Amino acid sequence: MNSPPLVWLGQGLIGFALLDVNYLALPLDTMPASNLHRHTLVKTENTPQVNTQDPQATKDTPTKSTHPPRISTYPPAPPEKYADHLLFYGFYCDEQWLVEYTHHNSTSILDESMSTSMKELASMRWFINLLRRKTGLRTLEYEGVVVDGDTPPNAVILESERPRGPKYHMILSICGWDKRSWRRRPTLEQVETVSKIMGSQPRWWIDIELPIFYQ
Repeated sequence: MNSPPLVWLGQGLIGFALLDVNYLALPLDTMPASNLHRHTLVKTENTPQVNTQDPQATKDTPTKSTHPPRISTYPPAPPEKYADHLLFYGFYCDEQWLVEYTHHNSTSILDESMSTSMKELASMRWFINLLRRKTGLRTLEYEGVVVDGDTPPNAVILESERPRGPKYHMILSICGWDKRSWRRRPTLEQVETVSKIMGSQPRWWIDIELPIFYQ
């Protein structure tokens, strides 16, 4: 059995995490303190890379279908230095926004006695489960992505732990540009539901992880 994904929290902020519902269902006070102050991200399966110049490689074969239309927004080619990095389609979000949204929409999740880190973790868990219930999406994940020219000016920017690693921020990803995720990409209706809650539109982002991370 694979170990459950862990969560990294640093400098009072949750950088990013791959959330597993079963893992995050554990009581917050049972989580080892060491996991709250170091970057420990685990991928549980290989993620194949896809050539963004050839979207037909993963494009669905046109057929007559009654299935609701899915997103068909292909990513632009990333800069050469990130050519092998995975791409994510999703929304910018940060811990403070998640805590505020949770506070205004749920009266039982957050407790004033909780630390800032515990509030952030509880909000992340509650929010992603809320979206999964409302949309039926199972491809939702929190991811760390490269800061670029379109990063929101108020974004919470985090420093990479790798020497000369890129600065990054957190997003809520609704799918990735890889074969498995793209086959399960959301419908237009699902994207619209998430967009209304987030108050913004999704876009493509570049994963901060090096390609070797997925091997």
